[in-house]
Amino acid sequence: MSSAAPGASLREKILQEAIDIVQKHGVESVTMRSLAERLGYSPATIYLYFQNKRELLHDLALEGFDRLISALEPSLRLPDPSEAILEGARRYIDFGLANPEIYRLMFQDTSVQAYTPDDIAHRSRLWNLWRDTHARGVASGVLREGDPGIFVMMGWSWLHGFVLLALSGRNPSPFLAGYSQNEVREEIISAWRHAFHA
Repeated sequence: MSSAAPGASLREKILQEAIDIVQKHGVESVTMRSLAERLGYSPATIYLYFQNKRELLHDLALEGFDRLISALEPSLRLPDPSEAILEGARRYIDFGLANPEIYRLMFQDTSVQAYTPDDIAHRSRLWNLWRDTHARGVASGVLREGDPGIFVMMGWSWLHGFVLLALSGRNPSPFLAGYSQNEVREEIISAWRHAFHA
């Protein structure tokens, strides 16, 4: 049965249904026929909006980036840039852990159609938001002098690595016996604070 919101366009309903399948059963479970059956349409209707599964997964990945931006944007606009960055880091990790299949699709799945320059520009909204928040922190003297873009790349590498290790079952590491995932997360965020503060 469809889980799409009433009033959504058919394309949005297809994407929402596909996300639901991916989250519950993995990327391999998404087919044009299964989507059509769940939505009560013929497969031909799905092909009016997506040429093939590869294109559908591509658009699902972009939808994932939109959802990640929506999750982070309120925190990254907090008045205190230091708190904005730290809360954004928490929300980034939380998004990845709450949406494992979509997160992998966004960053790792080779079945996703190659990103176009327009797609990359679309995805860069999140990067720009992080960078602008860091730039605010540098300008206000809260964060140390340096290229905000480099700071963002360093910070994202920590967060992304944490999420991928956690999703693979390797975080916390067996070498950190006694630590919970949340404790490791907070230590990483604390390290970010100390690395970039003035």
